Order: sequence, then C-alpha cells, then structure tokens
Amino acid sequence: MPAHIIIEVHVRDAGLYEDYRHRLPPTMAEFGGVPVVRGFADILEGDTQMDRISVIEFPDRQSALAWFSSPKVQALGDQRRSAADVTVRVVAA
Repeated sequence: MPAHIIIEVHVRDAGLYEDYRHRLPPTMAEFGGVPVVRGFADILEGDTQMDRISVIEFPDRQSALAWFSSPKVQALGDQRRSAADVTVRVVAA
C-alpha cells in the first residue's frame, strides 16, 4: 500500500535551501520514491509560516521510513535544518 512523505517548509536561507532541494531527489530512487507535488502553497485555513509543500510517494510505509532514515538523507539533515523550518510526516493509506 503506498505511503507518502509530506514535507512542509518555511525557507530562512534561500541559497542553502536551493542547494539542499537539488541534492535530495537522487536519494529517493533507491527506495522507490517519486515526487508527486512540489511547490508553494496558499494557506486556506490556520496559522503557519510553512509556505512550501512537497509530497513524495513510496511503495509502502517501510520504504518511506527507510528512505528518511537512510545515511544519505540524514547527512543532508543539518543543511535542511540550517536552511529552513521543516515538518516531515509519513502518511500510509
């Protein structure tokens, strides 16, 4: 059953985040991850600074969690946290 990683972002350092954004997609293929949505989001209700959304589909929850905890993704964690405020969730149908 497919699972989705949902990433909400508020960028604080545009240059650093842009570099991170280009380094992340190559890490997905090994786990069957496919970007579904990536872009700016209009907030219709609620109060948040998060203004970008990414959704990545994986074959299952195990693959999604394995991707996020993989050494390649974890190695990018410091750059991600330095560049932006980020919330990452996994949702399995």
